[in-house]
Amino acid sequence: MKNKKYLVLLTALLLITSQSFSQWYIVSSGGAIGYNSISFYQSWGFSGGDLGLLKKTVDHGSTWTTLTLGASTKINDVYTYNQNIAYLCGVDGMIYKSTNAGNNWTAQTTSAAFRFYDMDFINSTTGMVVGDDGRAGFTTNGGTNWLQGQLNVSPGAKLDYKVCDMNDMNTWLVASSDTQIVNTQYSYIHRTTNNGASYQNIYTMTGGLTSDVSFIYLRVMNASTIYAVTANGDLIRTVNSGTNWNTVQLPSIPLAIDFANVYTGYYCGQNGVIRKTTNGGVNWTEQTSPTTQALKTIFCRDTSNIYAAGNSGTIIRTQNGGGFVGIQQLGSEIPDVFMLNQNYPNPFNPSSKISFDLPLSSFVKLAIYNILGKEVKVPVKENLFAGKYEIEFDASDLPSGTYFYRLTAGSFSDTKKMILIK
Repeated sequence: MKNKKYLVLLTALLLITSQSFSQWYIVSSGGAIGYNSISFYQSWGFSGGDLGLLKKTVDHGSTWTTLTLGASTKINDVYTYNQNIAYLCGVDGMIYKSTNAGNNWTAQTTSAAFRFYDMDFINSTTGMVVGDDGRAGFTTNGGTNWLQGQLNVSPGAKLDYKVCDMNDMNTWLVASSDTQIVNTQYSYIHRTTNNGASYQNIYTMTGGLTSDVSFIYLRVMNASTIYAVTANGDLIRTVNSGTNWNTVQLPSIPLAIDFANVYTGYYCGQNGVIRKTTNGGVNWTEQTSPTTQALKTIFCRDTSNIYAAGNSGTIIRTQNGGGFVGIQQLGSEIPDVFMLNQNYPNPFNPSSKISFDLPLSSFVKLAIYNILGKEVKVPVKENLFAGKYEIEFDASDLPSGTYFYRLTAGSFSDTKKMILIK
């Protein structure tokens, strides 16, 4: 009997530890079909995959419902523009659009023997899509009409274009899969500055015959900074609009990658691997993943809220950037009243301790807000037993400034100010 009681207690402690310290968690799983793309606008999001699999969330990814697309072909990319408008593309020349939050989808193209891989929009009506054999589509009326054809690229190789990014009405970038020339693999980044009339090569990636130098990510971060990533794990960066580039080799092979800003990014891969950078990709830290399924898509809504999806219907999320919160219970004393203490040190750089008292077991939320009142991090959001607690708050990916932290536990709520100086 004692052994059974001990086993039950040990199991409970392990469960509590897992819930307290594993900051990525599974929100949906099951089935034989995998996801290829996930995309969000505020609390609204879609995830699309093989055989027309399409799911929707309206509550920041906490729950997901299955949608009927009307097609059973593979979805390669989903683009969530706002709470009403979304687009998706895939094989058989598929482009679909919804104007009512995903309740209905309208095919904007007819079936064709090629694939679209990626799409991007600069407003609700103007966007592009890229695919096989140099093929692309462009719309200025929300997809009512798509002008389709092969990109006017110099030199004129008709490559498969895997990713695209629109900077403004005139400047767009596309990046290709690899192509073999003699004994070398080549892939390219092309840019247009004249509304797609012509494209020029701004970067050439090369590799050996066994290398996969296809681009899987392309993002214009600001007026001068561009990030691109290849399938074999090369992160290509420029800070002067493509005049010069440098390369960082990722610690492992990525299946997908996304950056929240020029400093903070995440990538995912086989066996549920998740890694994070806070210095623009120079260094990467592996995070604790709740799954061993291959994760094939990842989306950064901001530096705290990140979503990833992949095989076997798996969708995971984090609300605090995926790092360990490091909640520490201070002794066994049960306090008499709820209390939120002043952080220490304050001002701080880049971390500070925040402590609080719980006289009752409660569902606890500790949220960080910037000076404008926007929630930027949620270090704690879980059930905790009565006791005294302390966390180490890491603000390494936040800019200097005044912040507020609010503790909510049951009917108790309190807010205090802290100052980050870098």
